[in-house]
Amino acid sequence: MRTNPEIVTKTLEFYAQKGVFRAFSCIARSKDAVRYRLQWHKDRSFDLTYDVPRQSLRFEVVLPKVPLAMYEDFKRFVGERQAPELPEHRRIDSDKVRITCSRRNGDISVLFRARGGDLEYAVRRLIDLVHEVYQVFLRDGLYYEYMIETFEVDRDQLS
Repeated sequence: MRTNPEIVTKTLEFYAQKGVFRAFSCIARSKDAVRYRLQWHKDRSFDLTYDVPRQSLRFEVVLPKVPLAMYEDFKRFVGERQAPELPEHRRIDSDKVRITCSRRNGDISVLFRARGGDLEYAVRRLIDLVHEVYQVFLRDGLYYEYMIETFEVDRDQLS
């Protein structure tokens, strides 16, 4: 039987092997936490921490330098990912995962706490959520200028 940190690592390795991440590594490990680094959207490094006792996963900075109004939209977007109207394959089941968003010094972090022990589900849905942040939330038109300025994206790449 695999331990919980192994479940997290194996699930992240699956995404790395499929080419979702440009790079993936475990950067620190203790009995209480495992830290991973992923190179992903906009060639950014994302730090993900798995807290073993709390059964939680935290992306430290999902989006940097976010104004307060955008953060409010972000929280609304995340909440909508748990709406029953969404197809099951896109919905985050609130019976399986508790989501907490926070903003500190303008940087948004997201914490997923696994409920009921389905840690693989929590990892997969967290990866799905961050992917949707970059592919849906940022691309819906409201945050076009934010993407260009923050990630130095060529305007022609967004067309």
